[in-house]
Amino acid sequence: MDSKVEKEKSSVADTVKEYIKVIIAAIILSFIISIFVKPAQVVGDSMNSNLHNNDMLLLNKIAYKSHSPNYKDIVVIRANINDAEYIVKRVIGTPGDKIQIKDNQIYVNGKILDEKYIKEPMTNNMDMDIDVPEGKIFVMGDNRNNSLDSRDPSVGLVDYKEAVVGKVMFRMYPFKGIPKY
Repeated sequence: MDSKVEKEKSSVADTVKEYIKVIIAAIILSFIISIFVKPAQVVGDSMNSNLHNNDMLLLNKIAYKSHSPNYKDIVVIRANINDAEYIVKRVIGTPGDKIQIKDNQIYVNGKILDEKYIKEPMTNNMDMDIDVPEGKIFVMGDNRNNSLDSRDPSVGLVDYKEAVVGKVMFRMYPFKGIPKY
């Protein structure tokens, strides 16, 4: 009878040890994952009609550790503007680019942008010429008429090593697949 009780105690102890191992492994795995990815939420309408208010995104936090962002990348930026901690924008200009906005058209290095993902034309009649320096990017919302972005001095050119939280990998909710731009 004693051996049966001892076997049960041993079995319970082994089970507890296994649970502890699984919990520790889960904590370590979640810590490692948090180094590379981060969830983020879209706040506002500046990325309509491609991303919407309250969409949940998954970010690659290390995408720009070794290289600069690319044109059309969607990024989350640490902003602290208008009570928003983060803003979601599209990269329009990268280091070395010359951005010109004239007659509601955007030119990069003298070529007009063909942006099939933009659903309505820009109507704000704001003309500007900007040279994007090393370490900076020029960003805009897809909803060009309702976006606080690099055209506004409160955002301006963005230091991608300091202010970019991550590159959007995909929308988690509502899941509509990986965006193709």
